[in-house]
Amino acid sequence: MLSFLKKATCFLLVFSILLLTACNDGEIKKEGGNDSKKHYYITPTPFTEKKDDGINTGLKLCDVEMVRLLAASYFAALKSGDADKLSPLVTDPDSIKEGMFAHFKNAESINVRHVYQLDGQTPLDYVIYVYYEVKFKDIETAVPSLDELFVTRKEDKYYVMNGPVPAIAYNNVLGKINAEAGVKELIESVNRLFEKALDSDEALRAYIEGSRDENSSLSDDNL
Repeated sequence: MLSFLKKATCFLLVFSILLLTACNDGEIKKEGGNDSKKHYYITPTPFTEKKDDGINTGLKLCDVEMVRLLAASYFAALKSGDADKLSPLVTDPDSIKEGMFAHFKNAESINVRHVYQLDGQTPLDYVIYVYYEVKFKDIETAVPSLDELFVTRKEDKYYVMNGPVPAIAYNNVLGKINAEAGVKELIESVNRLFEKALDSDEALRAYIEGSRDENSSLSDDNL
């Protein structure tokens, strides 16, 4: 998950990849198909892009099916709270901790809507931005959310990098991200959607603010 974007967007990014992808928890993959696809367990459901979704960005939509499939499976695994589902999708299964699932513990569904990738080559295989909506139990309005993921390839499979990113690669990628206008536009768009959702649903605002307080307390306890 994100660790270096502006603090103003951190909660949204943390709480919160066909060319478009969507899934409502997805479908378990059936036996069959090539070995690469068996690595993931979600079948993304295509949909028609909403013209009024409020997303403005110069970033291109991800055109690599396996990467989109990975993202859909990754967020479904987080929502399920199941480390056994998450382990095959990340580079460092041993680093999986219970806290990784905390932000989604009350999620009723996670709908992955858009997956964007940075143009050009980076020291890592892909840097992707996943726009998704989280519907929490007993709350009517879904939360517009955005996460940035490093994705790397081993043989014919892709993985989310959840372990340390090599310093040189990290710095080079970070420099490119900071210089990419499309990234800033995307973050600003999702922030606007996030605030609009909070303004439209007092129960959602109370839930988000309560979660912020809880996360702050947990951070203080770990100091």
